[in-house]
Amino acid sequence: MSAPAAPYIDRQPAQLDVFAAIRDPRIRHDPYAFFAWLREYSPVHQNPTGGVWFVSRYADAVRVLRDPLFRATGSTQSGERFRDFPTLLALLEGFSAAEPAQRAALRATAARYFTPRRHQEFRVVCAPL
Repeated sequence: MSAPAAPYIDRQPAQLDVFAAIRDPRIRHDPYAFFAWLREYSPVHQNPTGGVWFVSRYADAVRVLRDPLFRATGSTQSGERFRDFPTLLALLEGFSAAEPAQRAALRATAARYFTPRRHQEFRVVCAPL
């Protein structure tokens, strides 16, 4: 028995483009049913475009974030995307490698820089990514 199509999307899991789906106004308005479907029918989902994998269950996400094999350290793609923001790259890599107490300290440091004004500046920079 195959999985039903995702809510509002006429696709089976293997063909589902999550990037396109989350831009659908119906899903953006109420994403919970879509993400519940993703967790149930394609919890580790390889997107057909972009070379990206989505992990939608909490336990799987924690495992990926803590496993050194999944870190972006030294990644050409990460290095290219954030080459003008080495501090941001170090921060992102640091979060995935840090223990809980270290993560709390990193969050406190990062929070000072994520003001509404800075958020808008990052939005302009990150939109093309």
